[in-house]
Amino acid sequence: WNQTANYALCDTMYFGEWTEEGLFTLTCEAPKPVETKYYAKNNWNGAAADDWSWLEMSATNQENVYMLDSVVFGGTGVNINTKTEDTDALWFAADAITVLDGLDGLPGPIPPDPRKRDTIIYAPARTNAPLEAPQLQAGDTIKLFFNAADSTLSAAIVGRPAPAARKEFVFVAGEAAEANPALFAITWGKDGSNETVKLANKADDIYTAEILETVDSVVLVRCASDATEIIWDGEGKNVWNQTANYELCDTMYFESWVEETNLFTITCDTPKPVGEKYYITGNAALVGEEKAWSAQAIEMTDGAYTFTALPAGEYEMKITNGAWEPEGQSWGSAALSEECSAGVGDKEGNIHFIVETPNDVNVAIAEGKVTVIGTFKEEPVGTGITVNVTVPVGTPACYFYGEMSGNLFAEMTKLDDTHYTITFPHATSIGWGYLFVWENGNWNTKNADPEGDITVEPVEGVIDIEIKAWVTNPGTEYKYTTYTEWQVKFGPAWEWVDMTKQEEGVFAVNAVWGTTTGMNIASGENPIKQDWYPLGDAALTVEEDVAEGDNVVITLTVVDDETVALNVAKGEGPTPAEEGFGIIVNGTEKIKGQKNEAQVEFLEYLIEANLTAGATFQLYDFANDAPWTEANIDEASTKNVTINANNLYEVAADGKYTIYLKMFGLGNNQVYIAFTSDPTGLIEIMRNTKDGKFIINGKMIIRRNGALYTIQGARL
Repeated sequence: WNQTANYALCDTMYFGEWTEEGLFTLTCEAPKPVETKYYAKNNWNGAAADDWSWLEMSATNQENVYMLDSVVFGGTGVNINTKTEDTDALWFAADAITVLDGLDGLPGPIPPDPRKRDTIIYAPARTNAPLEAPQLQAGDTIKLFFNAADSTLSAAIVGRPAPAARKEFVFVAGEAAEANPALFAITWGKDGSNETVKLANKADDIYTAEILETVDSVVLVRCASDATEIIWDGEGKNVWNQTANYELCDTMYFESWVEETNLFTITCDTPKPVGEKYYITGNAALVGEEKAWSAQAIEMTDGAYTFTALPAGEYEMKITNGAWEPEGQSWGSAALSEECSAGVGDKEGNIHFIVETPNDVNVAIAEGKVTVIGTFKEEPVGTGITVNVTVPVGTPACYFYGEMSGNLFAEMTKLDDTHYTITFPHATSIGWGYLFVWENGNWNTKNADPEGDITVEPVEGVIDIEIKAWVTNPGTEYKYTTYTEWQVKFGPAWEWVDMTKQEEGVFAVNAVWGTTTGMNIASGENPIKQDWYPLGDAALTVEEDVAEGDNVVITLTVVDDETVALNVAKGEGPTPAEEGFGIIVNGTEKIKGQKNEAQVEFLEYLIEANLTAGATFQLYDFANDAPWTEANIDEASTKNVTINANNLYEVAADGKYTIYLKMFGLGNNQVYIAFTSDPTGLIEIMRNTKDGKFIINGKMIIRRNGALYTIQGARL
């Protein structure tokens, strides 16, 4: 490292000094003996400015280092000498003494080597002072150190009282977190303490701060996102809102905005815990015949359960929080952790394993992951399936839904703006298929191109899919005042029900009231925004005389572009559904068909209508109030009716048309369409020797083996 610049030789050499060139010098002269007593002079412990006194310093366990223990520094500086007089004393100005930090009060009687300490300070009553160039100040409680071997190495440890006890304060900001605000807590304590603390954004809308243990009231203030302090300028330019609730608890929650005062209120009410209890459900072999697939088959204890000596057999299971979706939540094979025993895998979204020899099986759930430990038959379960998807530019997120995810929405990992991925380590097949949405749980944000369920199989464990379009594009803006249709959803069925327009901005539907929680509303023109109105919400009024099971009329009134008012009152209830099938002409005129009561193998309907060229129609299900077009048309049908580009039957010529509909079931229905321009068809039928269907005076006739029959089977 360094070599000496002094070549003089003697039997004993002594270190001299360091030179600026980085060398050290040697000398044959012995150093002066170190004194064994040292004194320090100052106006110690609050004495008058001119009342200086000498105090003896104590030796430490470090050679040549002496200490003056726990005194109050009077200011200016310190004299140090081997005797109690100023002659030959060393003078240390306050700004020349290295200042060290005393954590949690002054250190014990054996301090660390002051020559090796960082020079930072937190002095009492000066905790907010700048940390640059710290120095002693009058009133500081210190331990003073002096190194007799090198008088340039002197230091003072400045004591700081042990920090006041603090606790974590949590604010769940909710809507108050919009626009990334700066949140401050102004606190008051029982002991009169008062301070302002800026909250730190811990995660999502969770904000935290360390506040004094003695605090018993707090005001939260919401400022502009770049605010570093609260500025009360009389106009609130830098302060957006403050709370109107001074109650204190360790965790506060955003409650609501008070528009009249532009304040927000907070509450100490803890949100209802979700999934505090967990249950195991499964096939009859696991939970018994009566409880098979019951949402509360076996209650777990603290998220754990042990099947003692589980018999040999094949088992399927899931874990729930006491209810199935949508009210509850379940965890299947997609939630399996990596700690599961070999042989635990997937079967149609369920957790699956086979026990060959009875043994204890432990099941646990923690942080959304399920672990199953036991000894199972190790069947080949593959290496899992990875799904990669390319999405349109502007897609904010992507969720996978399918049998591989246990028929739950699983958030995919974002790789970049247009690529997402997810891996199902226990999946062995795609099951019925899968689809994607860009908003969690919202079917109206699902894939439109490709449309519907996707059944692309993995290649070497990987599926690559490109979504070219969504049903509803992200970022589309809608206004309630422009909607022409609305739907509502409530319990116990929790199915969307279409409302009927009563007048401009007013929609209604007759229903049976069965909810105990609230209702959703949505519009097909903006399927993304599905608002939830709990019972008690100011926007939802349920008349006092309405009870569960009552026939009611639900009315929705559009208030402005973003607000509606809902009312539930006793009414006629839903109109009983009509049975039967027919057609709807030009989207408005409904014509019901005649049912063939004699037919038992399948349903038959005969629909007759006078139609003009250019008219369009669809088949119509009166029971479900829904039109549809059946593409399976009998080849013998008139060529005057074709299916156009809009998937409607289109009429090419004026005349009487008879639509003969056979209802075999989904995907197997058949339509025969006949055309009559005049009532002279009987002669043509008699001359025709072929069996088949014919129209006579607008009525369908069947010829079979030379005989004529009505569609009811009566012989003519």
